[in-house]
Amino acid sequence: MKNYENRGATASVRSKSTLFPGQRDNGHLNRTPSVGSMRRSDSVRSLCRPYSMTRSSSQSISTNSQQIIFSCITDPVTKCEIPLLKRSLVVRILRQLERSIAVPVVRRFNLRYSLLGELSPCAPKAGMTYRERLLAWSPSSVALPIYRFIIRIRIRSRISPEKRMLTHGTHLAVLLHELAHLRHMNHSIDFAKFLRDIYAFADDDLGAFNQPQSELNEFPSPWEWERKIWETRGHISDDDLSEIYNSWSSKLSV
Repeated sequence: MKNYENRGATASVRSKSTLFPGQRDNGHLNRTPSVGSMRRSDSVRSLCRPYSMTRSSSQSISTNSQQIIFSCITDPVTKCEIPLLKRSLVVRILRQLERSIAVPVVRRFNLRYSLLGELSPCAPKAGMTYRERLLAWSPSSVALPIYRFIIRIRIRSRISPEKRMLTHGTHLAVLLHELAHLRHMNHSIDFAKFLRDIYAFADDDLGAFNQPQSELNEFPSPWEWERKIWETRGHISDDDLSEIYNSWSSKLSV
């Protein structure tokens, strides 16, 4: 999903991950700065407390990972990386989104992902889903490639990332969009219909849009067909959606 928020932040922001004892650094993530280099007690306390999901009933769907991706800011003077405040709040938001939205959706539509984490507030997109290739060793010592899907969404506001979180409606719109990418890694008509189905399930069965601030999406889609899915909460027929999609697609080809 594209981001239309004001790009007024002055400090550069990078994504960092916390690795706990017994975990391996898989290469695509950097280690978080040592506790001795941190300046803020709130961030230190968050680092010392692993992000763990202990729901045995959902382990077959989402990996019970103790690794979560956070964001840091780079001090313009010292060039030191300082973790953003309110990590515990970010963890609570991610846990709530996973328990109430992500896990029910992947169960309903037979999807699978390995990690739901935070995306940098200065990232060019509001969310991203990507596939990571790992090697697993078989009992006969043969390296077998395995793949895991990682979803990362923006939780914080770009302008005031330490003071303000994005609205629940924004988190919903971005998360549902990224969940649809677990089946279609494109924006085809099949993706649009699948996203429509996810919205309808989230509205009818999960009551996802009944919470406070669920009506406000700070990142409205630039695509008419996706805006229509948001406005109708997925309650739009195949014919109507296809008509809007085809009209949008024809404009792109001109």
